[in-house]
Amino acid sequence: MEKFLYLDDSGQLSDNGSHHYFLYGGVFIEGESSRQELLNKIKAFCKTRRYNKEIKGSAIKGKNRKKLLEIIGDVEGVHQVFVIEKTSMLNRVDFDVPQSVRFHKNYVIRRLIEDIYSKGYIGHNDTLHVKIDNEALNSKENIEMLERYLNGYWSRNRSLYHNNNPYWEFVPVIGSNFTIEYKDSEKDRLTQAADLVANTKYRRFKGIEKCGSDFLDTELCLKLPSAFYSPKSLTI
Repeated sequence: MEKFLYLDDSGQLSDNGSHHYFLYGGVFIEGESSRQELLNKIKAFCKTRRYNKEIKGSAIKGKNRKKLLEIIGDVEGVHQVFVIEKTSMLNRVDFDVPQSVRFHKNYVIRRLIEDIYSKGYIGHNDTLHVKIDNEALNSKENIEMLERYLNGYWSRNRSLYHNNNPYWEFVPVIGSNFTIEYKDSEKDRLTQAADLVANTKYRRFKGIEKCGSDFLDTELCLKLPSAFYSPKSLTI
């Protein structure tokens, strides 16, 4: 079955002190019919409100943020997804080396997909199309690297990634097929939806009042490392 994961990032994966959190957020969609329904409803919202520009989570007004998040939350088969990191706790990332940052982003996406798998939303016979908002580190080589990583890590050929991993037997065998595509958010409403979801969650972690996070679904919300608190002092 064809399934879809639209992702965007918020914050910055760095140790420059200006961003304390980094996250990927977006929407996981269980099938083409749900994908089309969500797309049609977002387009209808934009037409009704005469909203012809790109939907940007950093710029959208509160009432439009609320309505769009309600639309996303009401479509059956559509799930909001998040993986959040506290950058000061990422001791194994060399922030001065772009490839180290890229490898870590690949790892974060893998952990998010594992969380989706653990909830039973993807299976061995599914193809998951991962669509990521275009970013500075995008290149054909990096796309191929991420696609190869996702298709190899959970495969039954454990020698690909687990030769020196004493815990390889605990790694799930996910037989799904994965494709990767970087999208231009200016031209893609579902990538814009991912931006809105990611930005809203990031606003919560920045402690912004009336951030809109009350309209988010946190069923698929992963924190890395697992033990830290949001500015509202609530474990998510």
